[in-house]
Amino acid sequence: MTESSAGTSAARRKSRRRRSRVVVVAAIVAALALAGGGVALAATTGSSGDYRTATARQGDVTQVVDAVGTVAAADRYDLSFDVAGEVASVSVGVGDEVESGAVLATLDTESLQDAVDDAQSTLDDAESQLATDQEAQSSASSSSSSTTTDPTSGSATTGGTSTTPSPTPTATPTTTPTATPTTPGDDGSTDPAVEEAIAAVTTAQEALLTQYETAAAALQVSSDAVTSSGTACQPFLDAAIEESEESDDETVPEGDDTTAGESAADDGTTDETTTGSGTSTIVEALEACQAAIGTVLENQSTVDEAQSALQERATALDEAVTALRTAVAEASSASSDGSGTSGSGSTPSSSAPTESTPSTEGSPSTGSTEAAETSSSAETTTPSTTATSGGDATIGGTSTTVTAETLLADAAAITLAEQQLAIAQQQLADNTITAPASGTVAAVSLAAGDEVEAASTTAVITVLADSGYVVESTLPLSDVRAVDVGQAVAITVEGEDSDIAGTVSSIGVLNVSETSTPSFAVTVSLDDTEVEPLTGTAASLAITAAAASDVLVVPTSAVHVSGTTSTVDVLVDGTVESRQVELGAVGADYTEVADGIASGDLVVLADLDQEIASDDAETETGLTGIGGSSDSEMSGGGFPGGSLPDGFTPPEGFTPGG
Repeated sequence: MTESSAGTSAARRKSRRRRSRVVVVAAIVAALALAGGGVALAATTGSSGDYRTATARQGDVTQVVDAVGTVAAADRYDLSFDVAGEVASVSVGVGDEVESGAVLATLDTESLQDAVDDAQSTLDDAESQLATDQEAQSSASSSSSSTTTDPTSGSATTGGTSTTPSPTPTATPTTTPTATPTTPGDDGSTDPAVEEAIAAVTTAQEALLTQYETAAAALQVSSDAVTSSGTACQPFLDAAIEESEESDDETVPEGDDTTAGESAADDGTTDETTTGSGTSTIVEALEACQAAIGTVLENQSTVDEAQSALQERATALDEAVTALRTAVAEASSASSDGSGTSGSGSTPSSSAPTESTPSTEGSPSTGSTEAAETSSSAETTTPSTTATSGGDATIGGTSTTVTAETLLADAAAITLAEQQLAIAQQQLADNTITAPASGTVAAVSLAAGDEVEAASTTAVITVLADSGYVVESTLPLSDVRAVDVGQAVAITVEGEDSDIAGTVSSIGVLNVSETSTPSFAVTVSLDDTEVEPLTGTAASLAITAAAASDVLVVPTSAVHVSGTTSTVDVLVDGTVESRQVELGAVGADYTEVADGIASGDLVVLADLDQEIASDDAETETGLTGIGGSSDSEMSGGGFPGGSLPDGFTPPEGFTPGG
């Protein structure tokens, strides 16, 4: 081994020792941080397995809503209502000095409350429809035909039998199988096979609806990531266009025998003035765009898996319904053997008779035509039957089959109704015009009693802001509901050495999203008017939405949310119990629990016996929901397929992935 090789090996050993020490120290620091965080973590063995648990105890929680926005000069604001209605009050006049967040005018809330009531009614109807369809799907009525008899003359066929009509028309009778899928025996009990089939349908329904919620949540995350990637990639796209324009301006004139390469070779140097700092900026923007695109692809993969699982649940439910129909039919057939059907003895199937042919043996016709393709059992696979007697009597009925597709449509209707209700509630809560920044009222173009349109350009209050800046941003519905005017904001602006304090000054109530995910405009004013960030600069916002001290807290990863219901798994005497809880402030690490568990309860963070699915991506994580990171690699610098986008021309000297 040469002296150089020996030196290299020694350096590598020292490097490994340093890394080992760093890892050990980092592990100790992490353990101390968790121990001092107010929640003790432990590995606990229960009667049904091993679990990682935490003890619920008193602590502090801060809920922060993160957002991104753009710095704008706080000069003039023409403010109007975001919803239509009647002006209830105007609290300012021309020349008044106003503070950031001050209420300038309000709308009458009667019509807005009506919209909330209507949205709530729609949601109630959607939930009722789902419950009705679930019940119908697991009942015999969904597996058998129903027949309605409306005789005027002639005879009617019901349930595969023929009955002799009275000479005089009577009230319309209705013959419908009972909703309970029972085929009682001599003791009145339900057939065990039918009971088992009903239970299977109920289980399949629950699995389908649970997976629907999972798929909907994954789709929401993916949609948010797509929106974020557009913002993240915009600086890269803008930088690339500007660089291309500069390159065009510096084209060597025709006839010049000296090329750029020859000029650089003359003095032995390389000319990097064209792509020096510009390339560095583009590379940074490209890396940010790559990371955003990678997140989008990961989320889309999760959506695909969730939707595939949803399709499997739908197929399983349809198969369970088919099995229920079969069980009901077999039970009905067994119970009818030797006893006949309603209204007759043992009557074989009969074909549709003509006017001169008796409809059914033993039940004479009155010269009318009866449609009857019946069997000895009232259970058929045909959803409805119709019969005509002498052109005057109609015997018919309908039976709607509830499938997995029907339940998914019901669940989607509930999701839509919930969003519409949330929007209506948001509009009711924010029916005001507030000052986005401190300044002077320059004009008031509305008065109490006026009817105004949403986003009017004439019915406005104009405010000339004092010297200062604001950050304009948008928040999705899930975040904006936690944000209020006046909340403190930590603002990070490019080019500034430290965070800038700010305040939420206004929240829009008009959906400004161009996608299916509602989002609303939020304006944050900078508290320090002496700070002068560049207009148009990107800014990151950390809005303190809620804070609580000395409250009962658990790790956020221990909380499970499904729709509007939150639960926590508690380990009691070695057994895991799921308890519904009421949440307060929700932080990144810990969540306040207002009701449902007590201090000292052991909450389950993870089942240590559960297998973890592995994939090709290298992942490093801490406690789920408490912290961690994941790293994945993509070929070609992160673009799908390993190549740059079509039409993109890199600047001179820029090597993709280099």
